[in-house]
Amino acid sequence: MNSQGTAAYKIACPECGSSDGNQVFTYQDKEDDSYCFACSTLFPSNTNQQEKFVMPEQNNNFNPKMFDTNPALALTDRGIRKEVVEIYGVKVGLSESDGKTITHHYYPDHKAGKVSGFEVREVDTKSFKGVGDRKGSLDLWGQHLAGKNGSNKLFITEGRCDAMALYQVIIDNTPAKFKSYLPSVVSLTRGATTGLKDIINNREFVDTYKEVILVLDGDEAGQKATKDILKAFNNFKVAKLPLKDANDTSFRR
Repeated sequence: MNSQGTAAYKIACPECGSSDGNQVFTYQDKEDDSYCFACSTLFPSNTNQQEKFVMPEQNNNFNPKMFDTNPALALTDRGIRKEVVEIYGVKVGLSESDGKTITHHYYPDHKAGKVSGFEVREVDTKSFKGVGDRKGSLDLWGQHLAGKNGSNKLFITEGRCDAMALYQVIIDNTPAKFKSYLPSVVSLTRGATTGLKDIINNREFVDTYKEVILVLDGDEAGQKATKDILKAFNNFKVAKLPLKDANDTSFRR
């Protein structure tokens, strides 16, 4: 991996299946390449896998309501119910051929509480691209929701589907007499490799909680990010997961 490259965006890894561990680097004097921090695999610029991923674009005509007419449906492949998808403001794109098959997920990103862009996931290829302004400091994903719930405990996951899955698990297992107390569950915005930076950028928000629990992936990248974050925030706690991540669906297969 050439250290002179600029980290641009993350894509799924065709080698290990990590949803966002494969970091794409751009260069001034050669084509992009990528390196998966989850399985330590380098994908050179001439690798075929690189061709099927779409470069993210900054949309100068971005409208925060551009996906308002898209439906919010259950993400059945991720085991996430419709009501949780609606709570987090996620929308989906449907197949033009049958009008039913989910082809894309649209995850809204926020800056200072306002929608500034979307991370777009293509379901078939598991590739990602950005729409709108997603540069610089973003709110932790789901922060706008967590801030309204009034909980004293904050859970931080590695990915967006992880956050929704954990939120769903918590509310499903909360005793009836405590159902009115909604959990505060957020995720990092650009995966494990920039996790510490994400939290530092939102330190004022994080510091409002009495207890913060990291729920990052159990792979190498997630473990490294957890260690790095704990060096700066040694009061954080860590949740040990029985599976790879909070949205690991392997047990259902």
